[in-house]
Amino acid sequence: MLNSSFYYSKWPFCCTAVRIYLYICTALYPLISGAIILSSDKFYISDLTLPIHIALLCFIAAEDIITMTIPDFFNALLFFNGITLHLITSGLLIAIKSALSSIIIFVFMYVFVLLTGNKIGGGDIKTISASAAYSGLKNTLYALSAAFFSAAFFCIFILLFSKEKRLRKE
Repeated sequence: MLNSSFYYSKWPFCCTAVRIYLYICTALYPLISGAIILSSDKFYISDLTLPIHIALLCFIAAEDIITMTIPDFFNALLFFNGITLHLITSGLLIAIKSALSSIIIFVFMYVFVLLTGNKIGGGDIKTISASAAYSGLKNTLYALSAAFFSAAFFCIFILLFSKEKRLRKE
């Protein structure tokens, strides 16, 4: 497994340039979306939460790809973005329900990681559970199952079409 010092020692300029590019793009995304939403006839503050949520997920992906760590600050922003959305649009009871769904997903993923031998990092668990505050329990479980199935198909594809010769024990 590669660590972040490998990336910075081999390609320091490339990683910095990629990080800056991703940060600029994801920072501009909610601003452009907000300008489009504000220029429309009807404006609701909840319309801005999806672009902000997508931008935060892009920031997290950039940090995870480059440094293999996910800052807790981004996860906290994801969580509070989801709670704020439900608090504004649906009230306190739905906001509490979304916070509880986030806790349920965290416990589920933590147990899953313990059973599978720590194949998923702690930052990934926090990101998934923080996103559950936005999308809810059912949609998060749908997204997790879709992610697992797509990863399985990707691994099967790699195993079938890999050009490496595998030695078999006889």
